[in-house]
Amino acid sequence: MAYDGLGRAVSSTDSTARTTSTAYTPATGLPTTVTTTNPKGWTTTTAFDAIRGNKSSSTDENGNVTSYQYDASGRVTGVWDPMRPQALNPAPTQATAYTISQTAPSSIMHTNINGNSEAMISYDIYDGLGRVRQTQKPSPGGGTIATDTFYNTTGAKRLVNNDYYYAANPGSTLMIPTVAVPSSDQYDYDGAGRLATATALANDNQVLWATNISYTGADTTTTTGPGNESAASTIVNTEGNIVSRLIYHGTTPTGTPDTTSYSYDALGRMATMKDTAGNQWSWTLDAAGRQISATDPDTGTVSTSYDPSGRVGTTTDAAGTLTSYSYDTLDRAVSTSVTPQGGTAHTLATSTFDGEKKGQLSTATRYNGPNYDQPVTTAVSGYNPAYLPKTTTVTLPAGLTGYAGNYTTTRGYTKTGNVRTEASPAIGGLAAETVYSYYDSFENPSALTDAGSDVLAGSTQYSHLNQIATYQQFDPNAGSTTADTTGTNQIYFNWDATTGRLANQSASNLAKGVTADLGTTNYSYTPSGKLSARELSYPSRPGAPDDYQCYTYDYANRLAAVWTAAAKNCNTAPTPDSTSVTGLGGPAPYAQTYTYTPAGDRSTVKRFDATGNLATTENYTYPAAGQPGPHRLQSLTSTPATGAPTTNSFTWDAAGRMTGRAGETLTYTPDGKLATTTGTSTLPVNPNPSAAAGTPPAPVAGTAGSIGTRYYDAGGNLVGITDGTGTTVTIGPVTAHSTPAGVQTATKTYTFAGKTVAQRTAAAGAVKLAFILSDGVDTAQTIVQPSSVTTPVTAQTRYTDPMGLARGPAQTAAGSGTYTTAPAATTGVGSNAANPAGYGAPNGYIGGLADTISTLTHLGARDLDPVTGAFTSPDPILKRNEAKNFSPYVYGEADAINNSDPSGLMIMKPQVTDDSSSWHGADANVGVAAPYIPAGPWAPGYYTPPAYTPPSFFQRMLAPSRDRPRTAPASPVSSTEASGSKKGLWSLEETIDAMNGGPPREGASRWDNIAALAGVFFPGGAGKGIGAVGEASLLNGVGRTYPKVVDPRTGEAILFPGSGLSKVPVSQRVPWGAKERGAYIRNWYDRGFATPEGGWAKYDIHHIQPREYGGTNNFDNLVPVLRDVHQQQFNPWWSGYGG
Repeated sequence: MAYDGLGRAVSSTDSTARTTSTAYTPATGLPTTVTTTNPKGWTTTTAFDAIRGNKSSSTDENGNVTSYQYDASGRVTGVWDPMRPQALNPAPTQATAYTISQTAPSSIMHTNINGNSEAMISYDIYDGLGRVRQTQKPSPGGGTIATDTFYNTTGAKRLVNNDYYYAANPGSTLMIPTVAVPSSDQYDYDGAGRLATATALANDNQVLWATNISYTGADTTTTTGPGNESAASTIVNTEGNIVSRLIYHGTTPTGTPDTTSYSYDALGRMATMKDTAGNQWSWTLDAAGRQISATDPDTGTVSTSYDPSGRVGTTTDAAGTLTSYSYDTLDRAVSTSVTPQGGTAHTLATSTFDGEKKGQLSTATRYNGPNYDQPVTTAVSGYNPAYLPKTTTVTLPAGLTGYAGNYTTTRGYTKTGNVRTEASPAIGGLAAETVYSYYDSFENPSALTDAGSDVLAGSTQYSHLNQIATYQQFDPNAGSTTADTTGTNQIYFNWDATTGRLANQSASNLAKGVTADLGTTNYSYTPSGKLSARELSYPSRPGAPDDYQCYTYDYANRLAAVWTAAAKNCNTAPTPDSTSVTGLGGPAPYAQTYTYTPAGDRSTVKRFDATGNLATTENYTYPAAGQPGPHRLQSLTSTPATGAPTTNSFTWDAAGRMTGRAGETLTYTPDGKLATTTGTSTLPVNPNPSAAAGTPPAPVAGTAGSIGTRYYDAGGNLVGITDGTGTTVTIGPVTAHSTPAGVQTATKTYTFAGKTVAQRTAAAGAVKLAFILSDGVDTAQTIVQPSSVTTPVTAQTRYTDPMGLARGPAQTAAGSGTYTTAPAATTGVGSNAANPAGYGAPNGYIGGLADTISTLTHLGARDLDPVTGAFTSPDPILKRNEAKNFSPYVYGEADAINNSDPSGLMIMKPQVTDDSSSWHGADANVGVAAPYIPAGPWAPGYYTPPAYTPPSFFQRMLAPSRDRPRTAPASPVSSTEASGSKKGLWSLEETIDAMNGGPPREGASRWDNIAALAGVFFPGGAGKGIGAVGEASLLNGVGRTYPKVVDPRTGEAILFPGSGLSKVPVSQRVPWGAKERGAYIRNWYDRGFATPEGGWAKYDIHHIQPREYGGTNNFDNLVPVLRDVHQQQFNPWWSGYGG
């Protein structure tokens, strides 16, 4: 370390001779400019106000500038991001105005410039104690979306009015509803101030359902409700760590529950976890707090070593494969090599950086094939000031016959980061095409068009509560009475005003003067938000029977039964003991029941035919609990109603990957991707009775069982398959196919608001556009084909079970006519080629590729067997915060009705059907501040300790900017958010899991980039969150430098608390556990900070002055730090403090 005359660090050199330097201008006195030079010689500059020391601008290594503006009190009033530089834009990207009044509620006005350069103004209105009393934000079509929060005498929330609409525009005046508010949540507390009941209300006082929370002693919290939800409990130890999670088999906490238990090491880090079946996971950490070994009952033991700089150097999996990583000066991985056990090392992937923009990716290459000689390279260029790339070029290798070469996609963006244009390359008979995306004032998708005047989605309207209400689809000939056309589709969505859930959606088509009913789907839900029934009907189409599906779930929220009820009610559900089901009806009648092992895997499935007779019983077997691979399927025995049973067997490798699938052989790449498939599985392609006519045809003659070889890019995305039918290639939204003879076809799918809405096919020299209506998990259900000279517009509808398998014949209807059985060509072509006649392999379950040869559906990172409902390889993400299912293979947590997994890595809720929250919606449970719930799973609401006094509004308003939270720029609206999910907020379970230290659930709100707003540059690249930004300025007794880590509240390094510290007796140290962590997080939100990137589970709360040295739990002494940074840098430093 080197210091200037004022004791400021001016340079630091680490153990690998990398130097970071800092220059201050002027060299004496208060600096107005601080310039930091990293080990590669790049500079970043921060300018400060010479009087207050406020940051006035920050310039990154590529010259992109973020500017700040302050008022006379030193509060931030404006921020200009690099996409809207201050020199060219008088109005800031985000502006904040403060109004303090002694005669009316005080308020803060937020102004954000959207992608259309419009100013969007919202207000936070405060009560006399500085608490948010009301929020007002603009509503589509004018008016205001408001929320209200009311508090009890202890300061805890007692009532929250969820989003409601009124006609006046947002302002700083407190609005009092003059009519009943559709959706509210009421909170009641026990004598100790703990949440006891959370009640969902409609229209001010109509009770919908409630969740009750009870407390036993100091360690046990139990929740019951809402509705028929199972009772659940958590038990914590004296440190506040959860040691047991219990799920009961009924609505009361009686009987023998499913219990998941946890143990911790002396530092409070999780050491083991055991599920209710007795299977155990364990983790070993080194002295620096880094994981060096992890043992999983299915994937075996993975060992990790670290290089001298603390980076992951190697990992070794249970199959003996050694993976080694090499890094550049800025700790970015530039090479990954793999060495199979007893084999030779090969380079698997390489990356280059800084070719166009400093700190940005230039190329990424993955080497495919058994000889690692088939490189797939992705080159990225044309970065804008927000570092969004304009051009992406994928280079495919010679092994992908017919498609080797370069394919370039070009994108343009709005100033808020939404894609405005996307130009895709010509491939497979489809011409190069540019697609245009448009957004409304709220960043919601409003239109999707192509250059040929096809409106794939447009004329979009949103409800007053910003839920999608309707959109249209039409081609240029939609108004013609003679030309071929797909006509005009009109799609409507109606939302329940109280719950925010989708009540129904409908669609119709108008072509050549004929209006055709495309169906109305009505949804029913349980109190906790799971679908209980779904009815598809055609009120205006003759002879179209209703498809009324019913769903029930077991105590662990797994699908228990599904059936089509002719009587349109779900009063009589089949059970696992049923031998027949009465009253089935609809166009594709069926019934299924499911049971599960204690470990959460499928145990039995019963499939009933159209008349309700039991057709097949499937029994699944697994190794005994405690044995290797307890979740690995060993055999599946199918017993028909008549005839002999059939048993199919499965084999696995040491790393938990399926290698034998009932006669089909599977191999994997060293990093766990499916590499090849060989042979034909004896599993039925579709075991559903009465489904033959709806099942895609067998592979084209002579190709069944051929070797399928897969190719991936450096991101692990599937880009190609070669097999007996030819070559399949995926470039962005296009799937192209070439036969061995060179006949090429292609299918391009179009997505709008998170849903697949259209496809364009090229085959036999013809290009055809068809519109698509998909279900809640984005499986295409109806295709609207264009008219021809001799036929009107045709609707093709298929009926599928929960795993996307046909349960009856597909049907078709011309114009407004009656539905009839569709021709066989509608369901597929026997390969992955395009199918202009209807559905093809790219229209697989939840939009995945239904690979014809392997009969597996490719979903992002993994491959799904739709027959067994399980992936062929383990989930690399283990969610330890849930007690219901630790199986790494089961799809969608055994509930494919309410969950989908398009990435193969995370659960998503149905799109355009709300978040299935146990309340009115995600934001029914998350208000201004996050709650502290003592150790309780699914315990809704808020708990404020009686002694807690929130910081006053005036303290926050008048605080110097360096000490006051800064508001972060709004994140762009994602497709899922635009499709109806509540934006930027956590669900109840996500919030509580974060409070309990568990990892966040899918869909948790994103980090709003506080560090970026503060101008912090992370030299290691994006995605590091709050991490180290250079070496530090102080040595401890064993020579470690004090970590230089960003404090997100200030954008500056966390300061050393001072010299001369000495330890205090244990009895004098402030306590720290789940309760204190939860109180801190609540305080964090109350002060206006956003959720850290990745959720709280990734962060430790660091005491700047440790408790061991007299540190307190005051907010100013606490800061969130990434857990690995905390454990690898701070803990070792303090362990050696003083020598």
